Amino acid sequence: MMWQTLVFFLLSVALLSVFFFLLLPSIARLYTAFSPKSSITTTNDAFPPQVPIVVPLPEATNSAKLVVGGIGEANTSMVLQNNGSVVQEVRASADGSFAFEPIFLTDGNNDILVVSRNDQKAESRSQTQTVLLKTTKPQLSVTAPQDGAVFTRTKDQTVSVQGKTDPNVQTLLNGKLLITTSDGSFVGTYLLGQGENTLKIQAIDQAGNMTEQEVKVTYQP
Repeated sequence: MMWQTLVFFLLSVALLSVFFFLLLPSIARLYTAFSPKSSITTTNDAFPPQVPIVVPLPEATNSAKLVVGGIGEANTSMVLQNNGSVVQEVRASADGSFAFEPIFLTDGNNDILVVSRNDQKAESRSQTQTVLLKTTKPQLSVTAPQDGAVFTRTKDQTVSVQGKTDPNVQTLLNGKLLITTSDGSFVGTYLLGQGENTLKIQAIDQAGNMTEQEVKVTYQP
């Protein structure tokens, strides 16, 4: 009698184990699969949109107007900021391209970036590009040769051209680049032709502003 009770007990435990560990999970999976809730899909709108890529901007300019454009995620809002302030907002086209109306820069550095924002208010930001607006011309002083100088000796046919301008400015002598040091000092040489010679010295800064000075000298050996 005892062994029959033991067998019955073991069979009951086995059946319950099969139900809980095999049949019940399968039933739960079937219910989930056919439940109406399974048709609900999530979107990626809660995630930040594609990082916008802005067309490279000039490091420096002497024009107060600047055009900004680029490419990002399609149909998202593109917000243009300059030095932390919102300037304009447009919507990217179906291919992701965007372009803003020309903006006006302020004197000095302008930190330009674009924020992409989707309908769920998730955002991503472009890299910041700094554009220097500079409208003042560089200073220029030619110290040698003196304007109106006359050279008569053969050894003086090659003259030394020297002077000074602002730091980080490029200098040219009749279109040819001169050696310019970090403090703005420049030096070069020029082979004079017989008669009057016009030496045109130009100082051009990184924004494109230019100062020009002419020196006329005469070579009469």
